[in-house]
Amino acid sequence: MSVGGSLLELMEIIKRHDKKIVNIGWPAALLQFAWSDSSIVLYNILGRLGNTSITALAAITNGMRIEAIIYLPAFALNMSASVLVGQNLGAKNAERAEQLG
Repeated sequence: MSVGGSLLELMEIIKRHDKKIVNIGWPAALLQFAWSDSSIVLYNILGRLGNTSITALAAITNGMRIEAIIYLPAFALNMSASVLVGQNLGAKNAERAEQLG
């Protein structure tokens, strides 16, 4: 099977299941959109405070870095579990995929 053939097959699968993909994915997309927009609004507010905002910007940036370090192991485990579930579903081993996921 060529690369182009597998891409066409993927496009056909997406066309058949597009409504289901959108229904499953819209909450995550909305959450990501809200998270990005809230960060922009927060930095905009802090940026308008003038010279006094430097400390506030430094504090929130450090807080976000600490938060990222704390969440990184959980995200890594989530991604590895997704890979294992997908691998087992691809191998037609749904029972093992359910145990892993």
